[in-house]
Amino acid sequence: MPEPTITALIIEDDKTQWPIYEGLLTPLGVSFHYASECDAGLKMAQEFDYAMIFMDLGLDRCACEASVSSLADGIACYERLARATSVPIIVASVFVGTWLGVGVFRKMQPFSVLEKPLKAREVEAVVAAVLAARGTRGVHTHG
Repeated sequence: MPEPTITALIIEDDKTQWPIYEGLLTPLGVSFHYASECDAGLKMAQEFDYAMIFMDLGLDRCACEASVSSLADGIACYERLARATSVPIIVASVFVGTWLGVGVFRKMQPFSVLEKPLKAREVEAVVAAVLAARGTRGVHTHG
């Protein structure tokens, strides 16, 4: 397993998703910190030099299923992050491809949008794109 070369922030309120990120990012040489809610993630983004931020767009103030209200909370979090940092934000969402998501993502214009469940090749491609944009080499890929 390669030594981590860059660090990502993952803002994800569903802690069952954390091992999925770990399994996808560790082989790419990406270390990570987690935040389970927006305020903590915003604070961490301002205090640490992250290479990228992965954020769940379905952040919710309650522990309920993805809904329009959780989408609104996620959008508000994204907007706060985008104003506070220039770090590339990668949105991960179950809303990709839905009537809700299409207009939302067009307006937000994140660095990238990934559909959940996350797929290794898509995560690998977005990490490589972030590194290329930063002028960083050495993303570890798998065949």
